[in-house]
Amino acid sequence: MKPTATRVLSLVEKGLLDDIGREHSAAHYPSEASVRVGGEIVGRCMRQLWYSHKNVKKTNPPGVTAIMRMEAGNALHDRFGKWLDKAGILHQSEVAFRSRRPGMELPVSGRVDYEIVLPVGDSTIHSQKFGLEVKTGFGRYTSGKGGLKKGPREEHVAQVLPYIDIMGYYGVHLVYLDRASFWRCEDYVTATGWSRLYDSDEFQGKGNVRVGDSGTHRFSVGAIYARWAVLEKFLEEDTPPKRDFSPQWSAQELDKVYQDYHDGLKQKGRAQEPASYIKKFLGSSKAVRFPCDYCAWKETCIKEGE
Repeated sequence: MKPTATRVLSLVEKGLLDDIGREHSAAHYPSEASVRVGGEIVGRCMRQLWYSHKNVKKTNPPGVTAIMRMEAGNALHDRFGKWLDKAGILHQSEVAFRSRRPGMELPVSGRVDYEIVLPVGDSTIHSQKFGLEVKTGFGRYTSGKGGLKKGPREEHVAQVLPYIDIMGYYGVHLVYLDRASFWRCEDYVTATGWSRLYDSDEFQGKGNVRVGDSGTHRFSVGAIYARWAVLEKFLEEDTPPKRDFSPQWSAQELDKVYQDYHDGLKQKGRAQEPASYIKKFLGSSKAVRFPCDYCAWKETCIKEGE
């Protein structure tokens, strides 16, 4: 009789899934920062944050594959700290803070990935502490529309602005690493703007950011704090805010998606039937658009309506 083998991966997967139900503490996390710029939301949906603070049960928690991908990013993140230490510029890792800011009841709580010490200008005597945040991905996830071709991702800028305000840094270095190709770039973010310091393989094409280019933020840290204050009112009233994003496409958006896809197929000389299929699928009740398709409460949100 053959012995029954234990499935190690099944045990590993169970352990990963057991950790996703932890409760949200009574604080605002910079990684969840968001701000309204005109009619656009940069960062997290306020209703999603309300669900999280209220510890509403997740109807669509991340699966094992998604968790493993995040853990792989964490491993590279930890390795980068060793590289900083080897370079002789690492001061601290995982620098924790908890601070109350004007206009909010809950504190702002978080951890800066790394605190580094760099020389000021050409000086070999005077140095200054800076924050450093590492972001990893794969398939150049950051190089698409609204990504690193035009500068640092704005949701990451929103995350590090509280670091600058609370920790008193001159600025924060945003380092992006591709987990597959190890393409990498670095942006330096201050309270008012950013500049591209490094790109291992500069993006080609008209309008793309090059090393030495810079820009001004469309929002301030005060706008982030003001939005958190609004969230607190909804939490106090025990009423979920309206959605910041629509989980499904409008008729006009479907027409545009179809037309863009149709034009792309036409340029490639391919048949047009797939475009009709795409439009039909996106218009179905099963199709959920970005970023709602990644939300752990998307079924609850859709059921509750706007």
